[in-house]
Amino acid sequence: MVSKLVLDILDRDSKHFNMTREKLCNEILIIFSIRKMQGIDREELDEKTYLQFTLTQSTTEYYKAISSGIQDEPKFIRNIFTGYTHLNPFYREIILFRDKLIVLKDYCLKKEKLHISIGNRLEEVIVEEIKRCQMTDYIKLKTNKGEFYLNELRIIY
Repeated sequence: MVSKLVLDILDRDSKHFNMTREKLCNEILIIFSIRKMQGIDREELDEKTYLQFTLTQSTTEYYKAISSGIQDEPKFIRNIFTGYTHLNPFYREIILFRDKLIVLKDYCLKKEKLHISIGNRLEEVIVEEIKRCQMTDYIKLKTNKGEFYLNELRIIY
């Protein structure tokens, strides 16, 4: 069982990141278990509810490797997701989409043109700034063609 807050944040983030809760849970399990093993440990005092998701094949292999020495598996998983929810949306996004941000930051520094896909259209943009949106706390890119949330675009190069 996890805090209801965990489910609320997972639902909000899966909508914002445009991915299923299953995919988000698998990403969190991999990325945040590493953080958990490094000593991040928080507990939430909130109504408890169940979190259920299916592990992908690659996550299953990873999870078997990291959980072999774990005494209390439910607590271990609960702590991973609690640690995730305690982070600001901006930091959750930075951690989950690190590789994408590295590429965007490089293009921003060099002021080079980048091909991106936004919805059903292709755009050639110059990334001017990568910032935290003051209203939503998610990452937003300012380009020569407008502003876009990180989750709205796919890098084409």
